[in-house]
Amino acid sequence: MKEITEQTGTGKQRGKLLFFVGGMLVFDIIFLAIAAWRYELWWSELGAAAGMFLLLGGIFVYRLSDVIPKKFFWLLGLHFYELLIVMVSYPAEGLMRPVLSVPILIGCLAGSEAGVVGLIFYSVVSALICADPAEVILLYLAAGLLGICVFSGKKGVKGYLAGAVSFFVGYVVINLVISYYAYAQLQTVDLLYSAIGGALQLLPVICCLPFLMEGGIRMPGTVSLSTAVAAEFPAMAEFSEREPIFYKHSRLVARLSSQAAAGIGADTLLAEAGGLYHEIGKGMGEDDVQESLGICKKYRIPASVQDIIKEHNPDRKTPSSKEAAIVMISDTIVTMMEQNRKKNLNEDMEGMIARAFKKREDSGAFLLSGLTQQDITALSDFYNRILGRG
Repeated sequence: MKEITEQTGTGKQRGKLLFFVGGMLVFDIIFLAIAAWRYELWWSELGAAAGMFLLLGGIFVYRLSDVIPKKFFWLLGLHFYELLIVMVSYPAEGLMRPVLSVPILIGCLAGSEAGVVGLIFYSVVSALICADPAEVILLYLAAGLLGICVFSGKKGVKGYLAGAVSFFVGYVVINLVISYYAYAQLQTVDLLYSAIGGALQLLPVICCLPFLMEGGIRMPGTVSLSTAVAAEFPAMAEFSEREPIFYKHSRLVARLSSQAAAGIGADTLLAEAGGLYHEIGKGMGEDDVQESLGICKKYRIPASVQDIIKEHNPDRKTPSSKEAAIVMISDTIVTMMEQNRKKNLNEDMEGMIARAFKKREDSGAFLLSGLTQQDITALSDFYNRILGRG
């Protein structure tokens, strides 16, 4: 099978990547030009800044290319937002310049590895343009890493608040430790600046994160995933009454998808919701996908589930997440089982599962999903273990 990392194989995907890289370069060039004009950088300083900026920016973009298929507009906007923060807050004390907000958001949006790369990148940008002292850079790196760790993967409001408190306290404590180490003394102003700086770093995360982490924290105006998958939820109750046979099919797809997701560390609740809603509009019109999306909008189902609805059929759109790929393969296998039962065929389960995986792999359905070869092997083993009859 082709390497999963070949995510820019289609012309459309290459176009998105080029647009993203071009957009970042435009923002970066404008940022450097304004910085040189406003802060009177010498050409030697500007050249060094540009070299480091573009080198680290290139590494940053390369790492983020893994998640571009789904989130690159968000990431481009966050990049512009962070450059704006660095520019506007130039005169502020280093520890009160909120350069950590975007790396933390990237850590939650695109994965902790991308967040750490973003943290290093933006810390160096601040050091080059704003001439931050070494202790402030250490504060950025230590507190930023803590922020990425405590926020990434938080589920529910309690976890979100615990992450916020942990980051705020961590920022204050880390700054006091570094200040004492650097100057061998602590003053009241150190605690005050730490508290103000921690609040400024945290404020953009508090405001933006709920909109980005709809799988764990409910977005304004949408229902939670745990509510959406409940049998008594109105959309599910209507589905079971309108299409009882296909409702049973969707329940099986959801159960398999949730268990399969657990086996490779993917989002089990999102996979379950995707399985339940993947064709909830079945029988309501000629276009099942549009009917399903209409039901989701009516009942305020999160956008992450709607993405799976659009992507569960690789003939229409290639899955761009692990959960969408899992729902796709679960649906394929369950459909094959049902067809074999109707036609009284006696195909062995292991052969059927192998055929389902080969069919999807040959069509390139896994290429944008983020699934590794190890994940695919683990999923195949799971389906054989759960469904196999020897």
